[in-house]
Amino acid sequence: MSDAPLPNGWHWATLGEVSRIFAGSTAPQDKKYFSAAGPRFVRVSDLSLNNGQKFLAKTTSGLSEAAINELNLVRAPQDTVIFPKSGAAVATNNRAILNFDAFIVSHLMGVKTNPELDASWCYYYLSQIDMTKLGSNPAYPSLTQEDVAKISLPLPPVEEQRRIANRHDILFERAARMVTELAAECSQLEALLSALVYQNFDHLSQNFPSSTLHDACVSRPQYGLSLRSSKNGDVAFLKMFNIEPNATSLAKLDHIQNEQVPVEFLLDDGDILFNRTNSAELVGKTAVWDRNARATFASYLIRLKIDRSMFNSYFLSEFINSAFGREFIEKTMGRAIGQVNVKASSLAKMPAPIPPLAIQNEFVERIRSVRALAKDIQRVLAGRRLEAHALRSSLLCAAFSGQL
Repeated sequence: MSDAPLPNGWHWATLGEVSRIFAGSTAPQDKKYFSAAGPRFVRVSDLSLNNGQKFLAKTTSGLSEAAINELNLVRAPQDTVIFPKSGAAVATNNRAILNFDAFIVSHLMGVKTNPELDASWCYYYLSQIDMTKLGSNPAYPSLTQEDVAKISLPLPPVEEQRRIANRHDILFERAARMVTELAAECSQLEALLSALVYQNFDHLSQNFPSSTLHDACVSRPQYGLSLRSSKNGDVAFLKMFNIEPNATSLAKLDHIQNEQVPVEFLLDDGDILFNRTNSAELVGKTAVWDRNARATFASYLIRLKIDRSMFNSYFLSEFINSAFGREFIEKTMGRAIGQVNVKASSLAKMPAPIPPLAIQNEFVERIRSVRALAKDIQRVLAGRRLEAHALRSSLLCAAFSGQL
Protein backbone atom coordinates (compact mmCIF):
# COMPACT_ATOMS: atom_id res chain seq x y z
CA MET A 1 0.00 0.00 0.00
CA SER A 2 1.31 3.45 -0.87
CA ASP A 3 2.62 5.79 1.82
CA ALA A 4 2.14 8.89 -0.37
CA PRO A 5 0.53 11.77 1.57
CA LEU A 6 -3.18 12.33 1.05
CA PRO A 7 -5.54 15.24 1.74
CA ASN A 8 -7.22 15.33 5.14
CA GLY A 9 -10.01 12.78 5.46
CA TRP A 10 -8.57 10.50 2.76
CA HIS A 11 -6.97 7.11 3.36
CA TRP A 12 -5.38 4.29 1.39
CA ALA A 13 -7.14 0.96 0.85
CA THR A 14 -6.60 -2.07 -1.32
CA LEU A 15 -9.17 -2.83 -3.99
CA GLY A 16 -9.83 -6.17 -2.34
CA GLU A 17 -10.89 -4.38 0.87
CA VAL A 18 -13.52 -2.23 -0.82
CA SER A 19 -14.93 -4.39 -3.63
CA ARG A 20 -15.81 -7.86 -4.82
CA ILE A 21 -13.46 -9.02 -7.58
CA PHE A 22 -14.45 -11.86 -9.89
CA ALA A 23 -13.83 -13.37 -13.32
CA GLY A 24 -16.36 -14.31 -15.97
CA SER A 25 -17.31 -17.69 -17.41
CA THR A 26 -16.64 -19.60 -20.60
CA ALA A 27 -18.64 -18.32 -23.56
CA PRO A 28 -21.54 -20.53 -24.68
CA GLN A 29 -20.88 -22.36 -27.95
CA ASP A 30 -24.22 -23.67 -29.17
CA LYS A 31 -26.53 -21.35 -31.14
CA LYS A 32 -29.44 -22.32 -28.88
CA TYR A 33 -27.83 -20.38 -26.05
CA PHE A 34 -28.10 -17.02 -27.80
CA SER A 35 -31.03 -14.67 -28.28
CA ALA A 36 -30.78 -11.12 -29.60
CA ALA A 37 -33.44 -9.92 -27.15
CA GLY A 38 -32.13 -11.82 -24.12
CA PRO A 39 -29.92 -10.77 -21.19
CA ARG A 40 -26.65 -9.30 -22.41
CA PHE A 41 -23.43 -11.28 -22.70
CA VAL A 42 -20.23 -9.22 -22.66
CA ARG A 43 -17.17 -10.27 -24.65
CA VAL A 44 -13.72 -8.68 -24.80
CA SER A 45 -14.56 -7.40 -28.29
CA ASP A 46 -17.47 -5.40 -26.84
CA LEU A 47 -14.97 -3.36 -24.83
CA SER A 48 -12.96 -2.65 -27.97
CA LEU A 49 -16.09 -1.57 -29.81
CA ASN A 50 -16.95 0.75 -26.92
CA ASN A 51 -14.17 3.10 -28.09
CA GLY A 52 -12.99 4.13 -24.64
CA GLN A 53 -16.39 5.30 -23.44
CA LYS A 54 -16.92 5.26 -19.68
CA PHE A 55 -20.15 3.22 -19.76
CA LEU A 56 -20.74 0.07 -21.78
CA ALA A 57 -24.23 0.59 -23.15
CA LYS A 58 -24.54 -2.28 -25.64
CA THR A 59 -23.12 -5.69 -26.56
CA THR A 60 -23.14 -7.82 -29.68
CA SER A 61 -24.62 -10.92 -27.97
CA GLY A 62 -27.68 -11.75 -25.90
CA LEU A 63 -28.46 -14.99 -24.06
CA SER A 64 -31.43 -17.34 -24.27
CA GLU A 65 -33.36 -18.79 -21.35
CA ALA A 66 -31.60 -22.10 -22.02
CA ALA A 67 -28.22 -20.46 -21.42
CA ILE A 68 -29.37 -18.93 -18.13
CA ASN A 69 -30.93 -22.19 -16.93
CA GLU A 70 -28.38 -24.73 -18.15
CA LEU A 71 -24.99 -23.05 -17.97
CA ASN A 72 -22.94 -21.88 -15.04
CA LEU A 73 -22.60 -18.27 -16.20
CA VAL A 74 -21.22 -15.41 -14.14
CA ARG A 75 -23.51 -12.42 -13.68
CA ALA A 76 -22.09 -8.95 -13.25
CA PRO A 77 -24.47 -6.40 -11.72
CA GLN A 78 -25.01 -2.93 -13.14
CA ASP A 79 -22.19 -0.50 -12.22
CA THR A 80 -19.57 -3.27 -12.24
CA VAL A 81 -16.21 -2.09 -13.62
CA ILE A 82 -14.95 -4.58 -16.21
CA PHE A 83 -11.62 -5.01 -18.04
CA PRO A 84 -9.66 -7.75 -19.91
CA LYS A 85 -7.80 -10.16 -17.69
CA SER A 86 -5.97 -12.48 -20.10
CA GLY A 87 -4.21 -12.45 -23.45
CA ALA A 88 -3.17 -9.58 -25.68
CA ALA A 89 -6.35 -7.67 -24.81
CA VAL A 90 -4.85 -6.87 -21.39
CA ALA A 91 -2.45 -4.50 -23.15
CA THR A 92 -5.36 -2.45 -24.54
CA ASN A 93 -6.12 -1.32 -20.98
CA ASN A 94 -9.78 -0.98 -21.94
CA ARG A 95 -12.16 -0.30 -19.05
CA ALA A 96 -15.89 0.29 -18.79
CA ILE A 97 -18.71 0.46 -16.26
CA LEU A 98 -21.67 -1.78 -17.05
CA ASN A 99 -24.80 0.22 -17.75
CA PHE A 100 -26.96 -2.86 -17.07
CA ASP A 101 -26.86 -6.29 -15.45
CA ALA A 102 -24.97 -8.68 -17.74
CA PHE A 103 -23.06 -11.94 -17.94
CA ILE A 104 -19.35 -11.65 -18.71
CA VAL A 105 -16.93 -13.92 -20.55
CA SER A 106 -14.02 -15.66 -18.79
CA HIS A 107 -11.45 -13.30 -20.35
CA LEU A 108 -12.97 -10.38 -18.44
CA MET A 109 -12.65 -9.43 -14.79
CA GLY A 110 -15.28 -7.55 -12.84
CA VAL A 111 -14.99 -5.23 -9.85
CA LYS A 112 -18.23 -4.60 -7.98
CA THR A 113 -17.62 -1.81 -5.50
CA ASN A 114 -18.76 -1.73 -1.87
CA PRO A 115 -20.66 1.32 -0.52
CA GLU A 116 -17.30 2.79 0.54
CA LEU A 117 -16.09 2.97 -3.08
CA ASP A 118 -17.88 4.82 -5.90
CA ALA A 119 -17.89 2.97 -9.25
CA SER A 120 -16.78 6.04 -11.21
CA TRP A 121 -13.91 6.65 -8.79
CA CYS A 122 -12.84 3.02 -9.22
CA TYR A 123 -13.13 3.23 -13.01
CA TYR A 124 -11.01 6.35 -13.27
CA TYR A 125 -8.37 5.03 -10.90
CA LEU A 126 -8.04 1.74 -12.77
CA SER A 127 -7.89 3.67 -16.05
CA GLN A 128 -4.46 5.03 -15.15
CA ILE A 129 -2.97 1.61 -14.31
CA ASP A 130 -1.12 -0.45 -16.92
CA MET A 131 -2.47 -3.90 -16.14
CA THR A 132 0.28 -5.65 -18.13
CA LYS A 133 2.66 -4.80 -15.27
CA LEU A 134 0.60 -6.78 -12.76
CA GLY A 135 0.98 -10.17 -14.45
CA SER A 136 4.04 -12.42 -14.15
CA ASN A 137 4.34 -13.42 -17.85
CA PRO A 138 4.80 -10.49 -20.28
CA ALA A 139 4.59 -12.88 -23.27
CA TYR A 140 1.03 -13.81 -22.31
CA PRO A 141 -0.42 -11.26 -19.87
CA SER A 142 -2.80 -12.80 -17.37
CA LEU A 143 -4.29 -11.24 -14.25
CA THR A 144 -5.42 -13.09 -11.16
CA GLN A 145 -8.00 -11.85 -8.70
CA GLU A 146 -5.20 -11.72 -6.12
CA ASP A 147 -3.16 -9.39 -8.39
CA VAL A 148 -6.06 -7.00 -8.76
CA ALA A 149 -7.07 -7.19 -5.09
CA LYS A 150 -3.64 -5.85 -4.07
CA ILE A 151 -4.05 -2.60 -6.04
CA SER A 152 -3.89 0.35 -3.62
CA LEU A 153 -6.10 3.35 -4.20
CA PRO A 154 -6.74 6.60 -2.34
CA LEU A 155 -10.18 6.92 -0.77
CA PRO A 156 -11.79 10.21 0.20
CA PRO A 157 -15.28 10.04 1.71
CA VAL A 158 -17.66 8.57 -0.86
CA GLU A 159 -19.51 11.87 -1.37
CA GLU A 160 -16.18 13.52 -2.17
CA GLN A 161 -15.40 10.67 -4.58
CA ARG A 162 -18.66 11.39 -6.41
CA ARG A 163 -18.06 15.14 -6.49
CA ILE A 164 -14.57 14.72 -7.93
CA ALA A 165 -15.74 12.04 -10.37
CA ASN A 166 -18.54 14.31 -11.61
CA ARG A 167 -16.11 17.18 -12.03
CA HIS A 168 -13.75 14.84 -13.83
CA ASP A 169 -16.58 13.66 -16.11
CA ILE A 170 -17.08 17.20 -17.37
CA LEU A 171 -13.39 17.89 -17.99
CA PHE A 172 -12.72 14.37 -19.31
CA GLU A 173 -15.57 14.73 -21.79
CA ARG A 174 -13.95 17.85 -23.20
CA ALA A 175 -10.61 16.07 -23.58
CA ALA A 176 -12.29 13.01 -25.09
CA ARG A 177 -14.18 15.22 -27.53
CA MET A 178 -10.87 16.77 -28.61
CA VAL A 179 -9.42 13.32 -29.31
CA THR A 180 -12.55 12.21 -31.18
CA GLU A 181 -12.63 15.37 -33.30
CA LEU A 182 -8.96 15.02 -34.18
CA ALA A 183 -9.46 11.37 -35.14
CA ALA A 184 -12.38 12.43 -37.33
CA GLU A 185 -10.21 15.07 -39.01
CA CYS A 186 -7.58 12.41 -39.80
CA SER A 187 -10.27 10.14 -41.25
CA GLN A 188 -11.67 12.99 -43.36
CA LEU A 189 -8.20 13.76 -44.68
CA GLU A 190 -7.70 10.13 -45.71
CA ALA A 191 -11.15 10.07 -47.33
CA LEU A 192 -10.37 13.23 -49.30
CA LEU A 193 -7.09 11.77 -50.52
CA SER A 194 -8.83 8.54 -51.60
CA ALA A 195 -11.50 10.58 -53.38
CA LEU A 196 -8.84 12.59 -55.22
CA VAL A 197 -7.12 9.40 -56.42
CA TYR A 198 -10.49 7.97 -57.48
CA GLN A 199 -11.44 11.07 -59.47
CA ASN A 200 -8.11 11.08 -61.26
CA PHE A 201 -8.36 7.43 -62.23
CA ASP A 202 -11.99 7.87 -63.25
CA HIS A 203 -10.94 10.68 -65.61
CA LEU A 204 -8.10 8.57 -67.05
CA SER A 205 -10.41 5.57 -67.51
CA GLN A 206 -12.78 7.65 -69.61
CA ASN A 207 -10.09 9.17 -71.79
CA PHE A 208 -7.51 6.43 -72.38
CA PRO A 209 -7.65 2.76 -73.33
CA SER A 210 -7.31 0.04 -70.72
CA SER A 211 -4.86 -2.80 -70.56
CA THR A 212 -4.20 -5.57 -68.02
CA LEU A 213 -1.44 -5.90 -65.46
CA HIS A 214 -0.23 -8.88 -67.48
CA ASP A 215 0.47 -6.54 -70.40
CA ALA A 216 2.38 -4.18 -68.10
CA CYS A 217 4.80 -6.91 -66.95
CA VAL A 218 7.97 -8.21 -68.60
CA SER A 219 7.41 -11.63 -67.01
CA ARG A 220 4.62 -13.63 -65.38
CA PRO A 221 3.55 -12.57 -61.85
CA GLN A 222 5.72 -14.46 -59.36
CA TYR A 223 5.00 -15.96 -55.94
CA GLY A 224 7.64 -15.51 -53.25
CA LEU A 225 9.73 -17.97 -51.25
CA SER A 226 8.68 -20.25 -48.39
CA LEU A 227 11.75 -20.09 -46.16
CA ARG A 228 12.49 -19.88 -42.46
CA SER A 229 13.80 -16.42 -41.62
CA SER A 230 15.51 -14.74 -38.67
CA LYS A 231 16.69 -11.32 -37.54
CA ASN A 232 20.14 -11.97 -39.01
CA GLY A 233 21.17 -12.56 -42.62
CA ASP A 234 22.48 -11.00 -45.80
CA VAL A 235 19.14 -10.54 -47.58
CA ALA A 236 16.05 -8.67 -46.34
CA PHE A 237 13.00 -10.96 -46.42
CA LEU A 238 9.79 -8.99 -46.93
CA LYS A 239 6.56 -10.42 -45.55
CA MET A 240 2.98 -9.23 -45.69
CA PHE A 241 3.34 -6.91 -42.67
CA ASN A 242 6.14 -5.09 -44.51
CA ILE A 243 3.67 -3.99 -47.20
CA GLU A 244 1.56 -0.90 -46.60
CA PRO A 245 -0.58 0.76 -49.26
CA ASN A 246 1.93 2.45 -51.62
CA ALA A 247 4.85 2.01 -49.21
CA THR A 248 7.17 -0.70 -47.94
CA SER A 249 7.91 -0.80 -44.22
CA LEU A 250 11.22 -2.05 -42.83
CA ALA A 251 9.85 -2.35 -39.30
CA LYS A 252 10.13 -5.90 -37.92
CA LEU A 253 12.13 -6.85 -41.00
CA ASP A 254 13.38 -10.44 -41.16
CA HIS A 255 16.41 -11.73 -43.09
CA ILE A 256 17.73 -14.88 -44.73
CA GLN A 257 21.17 -15.95 -45.92
CA ASN A 258 22.35 -15.03 -49.40
CA GLU A 259 22.86 -18.64 -50.50
CA GLN A 260 19.19 -19.40 -49.79
CA VAL A 261 17.95 -16.99 -52.46
CA PRO A 262 17.89 -17.92 -56.15
CA VAL A 263 18.88 -14.90 -58.17
CA GLU A 264 15.51 -14.78 -59.93
CA PHE A 265 13.83 -14.04 -56.59
CA LEU A 266 15.90 -10.94 -55.77
CA LEU A 267 13.92 -7.70 -55.87
CA ASP A 268 14.77 -4.98 -58.36
CA ASP A 269 14.01 -1.30 -58.11
CA GLY A 270 10.47 -0.68 -59.35
CA ASP A 271 9.09 -4.15 -58.64
CA ILE A 272 5.51 -4.15 -57.35
CA LEU A 273 4.67 -6.33 -54.33
CA PHE A 274 1.08 -7.43 -53.76
CA ASN A 275 -0.20 -8.98 -50.51
CA ARG A 276 -2.13 -11.98 -51.85
CA THR A 277 -3.45 -13.70 -48.70
CA ASN A 278 -4.74 -12.51 -45.34
CA SER A 279 -8.05 -11.34 -43.92
CA ALA A 280 -10.30 -9.75 -46.54
CA GLU A 281 -9.58 -6.13 -45.57
CA LEU A 282 -5.78 -6.63 -45.78
CA VAL A 283 -5.50 -8.63 -49.01
CA GLY A 284 -4.52 -6.38 -51.89
CA LYS A 285 -2.13 -4.04 -50.10
CA THR A 286 0.38 -3.07 -52.74
CA ALA A 287 3.67 -1.18 -52.76
CA VAL A 288 6.69 -0.52 -54.97
CA TRP A 289 10.11 -1.77 -53.88
CA ASP A 290 12.46 1.20 -54.16
CA ARG A 291 14.95 0.59 -51.38
CA ASN A 292 18.70 0.42 -51.89
CA ALA A 293 19.04 -2.99 -50.27
CA ARG A 294 19.41 -6.64 -51.24
CA ALA A 295 15.99 -8.15 -50.67
CA THR A 296 13.57 -10.92 -51.57
CA PHE A 297 9.96 -11.67 -50.68
CA ALA A 298 7.86 -14.32 -48.94
CA SER A 299 5.26 -16.63 -50.46
CA TYR A 300 2.42 -14.47 -49.09
CA LEU A 301 3.36 -11.88 -51.72
CA ILE A 302 3.20 -11.66 -55.50
CA ARG A 303 5.88 -9.75 -57.42
CA LEU A 304 5.02 -7.86 -60.61
CA LYS A 305 8.07 -6.97 -62.69
CA ILE A 306 7.00 -3.94 -64.71
CA ASP A 307 8.10 -2.81 -68.17
CA ARG A 308 9.53 0.51 -67.04
CA SER A 309 9.86 1.81 -70.61
CA MET A 310 6.06 1.90 -70.91
CA PHE A 311 4.68 1.96 -67.37
CA ASN A 312 5.28 3.79 -64.10
CA SER A 313 5.29 1.28 -61.23
CA TYR A 314 3.95 3.85 -58.78
CA PHE A 315 1.07 4.65 -61.11
CA LEU A 316 0.05 0.97 -61.22
CA SER A 317 0.51 0.55 -57.47
CA GLU A 318 -1.77 3.53 -56.87
CA PHE A 319 -4.36 1.98 -59.16
CA ILE A 320 -4.29 -1.42 -57.44
CA ASN A 321 -4.73 0.30 -54.06
CA SER A 322 -7.54 2.53 -55.34
CA ALA A 323 -11.27 1.84 -55.17
CA PHE A 324 -11.07 0.56 -58.77
CA GLY A 325 -8.44 -2.00 -57.89
CA ARG A 326 -10.22 -2.88 -54.67
CA GLU A 327 -13.43 -3.63 -56.54
CA PHE A 328 -11.61 -6.04 -58.86
CA ILE A 329 -9.83 -7.76 -55.95
CA GLU A 330 -13.05 -8.32 -54.02
CA LYS A 331 -14.67 -9.89 -57.09
CA THR A 332 -11.79 -12.28 -57.75
CA MET A 333 -10.60 -13.28 -54.27
CA GLY A 334 -11.10 -16.87 -53.16
CA ARG A 335 -12.34 -17.48 -49.63
CA ALA A 336 -11.45 -20.03 -46.95
CA ILE A 337 -12.04 -20.08 -43.19
CA GLY A 338 -10.86 -16.72 -41.87
CA GLN A 339 -8.67 -16.06 -44.92
CA VAL A 340 -8.98 -14.94 -48.52
CA ASN A 341 -6.56 -15.36 -51.40
CA VAL A 342 -5.92 -13.78 -54.79
CA LYS A 343 -4.17 -15.94 -57.38
CA ALA A 344 -1.37 -14.53 -59.49
CA SER A 345 -3.27 -15.47 -62.65
CA SER A 346 -6.31 -13.52 -61.42
CA LEU A 347 -4.25 -10.48 -60.48
CA ALA A 348 -2.70 -10.43 -63.94
CA LYS A 349 -6.17 -9.93 -65.45
CA MET A 350 -6.86 -6.68 -63.56
CA PRO A 351 -7.69 -3.96 -66.10
CA ALA A 352 -6.14 -0.51 -65.67
CA PRO A 353 -6.19 2.71 -67.71
CA ILE A 354 -2.90 3.17 -69.53
CA PRO A 355 -2.23 6.77 -70.58
CA PRO A 356 1.15 7.71 -72.11
CA LEU A 357 4.10 7.38 -69.73
CA ALA A 358 4.45 11.18 -69.43
CA ILE A 359 0.88 11.43 -68.10
CA GLN A 360 1.51 8.52 -65.71
CA ASN A 361 4.59 10.34 -64.40
CA GLU A 362 2.64 13.59 -64.00
CA PHE A 363 -0.11 11.74 -62.09
CA VAL A 364 2.43 10.19 -59.71
CA GLU A 365 4.13 13.51 -58.99
CA ARG A 366 0.78 15.21 -58.33
CA ILE A 367 -0.34 12.49 -55.92
CA ARG A 368 3.05 12.52 -54.18
CA SER A 369 2.73 16.24 -53.58
CA VAL A 370 -0.74 15.81 -52.10
CA ARG A 371 0.43 12.90 -49.93
CA ALA A 372 3.36 14.96 -48.64
CA LEU A 373 0.99 17.77 -47.69
CA ALA A 374 -1.36 15.24 -46.05
CA LYS A 375 1.53 13.82 -44.01
CA ASP A 376 2.43 17.30 -42.77
CA ILE A 377 -1.18 17.86 -41.69
CA GLN A 378 -1.31 14.42 -40.05
CA ARG A 379 1.86 15.21 -38.08
CA VAL A 380 0.22 18.37 -36.75
CA LEU A 381 -2.96 16.45 -35.87
CA ALA A 382 -0.92 13.70 -34.21
CA GLY A 383 0.82 16.30 -32.04
CA ARG A 384 -2.54 17.74 -31.02
CA ARG A 385 -3.83 14.26 -30.20
CA LEU A 386 -0.81 13.68 -27.94
CA GLU A 387 -1.59 16.95 -26.20
CA ALA A 388 -5.20 15.86 -25.72
CA HIS A 389 -4.11 12.49 -24.29
CA ALA A 390 -1.65 14.28 -21.98
CA LEU A 391 -4.51 16.48 -20.77
CA ARG A 392 -6.52 13.37 -19.90
CA SER A 393 -3.56 11.96 -17.95
CA SER A 394 -3.15 15.26 -16.09
CA LEU A 395 -6.83 15.18 -15.13
CA LEU A 396 -6.40 11.73 -13.60
CA CYS A 397 -3.35 12.83 -11.61
CA ALA A 398 -5.20 15.91 -10.38
CA ALA A 399 -8.26 13.88 -9.40
CA PHE A 400 -6.37 11.40 -7.24
CA SER A 401 -4.31 14.03 -5.48
CA GLY A 402 -7.36 16.05 -4.43
CA GLN A 403 -6.83 18.91 -6.88
CA LEU A 404 -10.23 18.77 -8.60
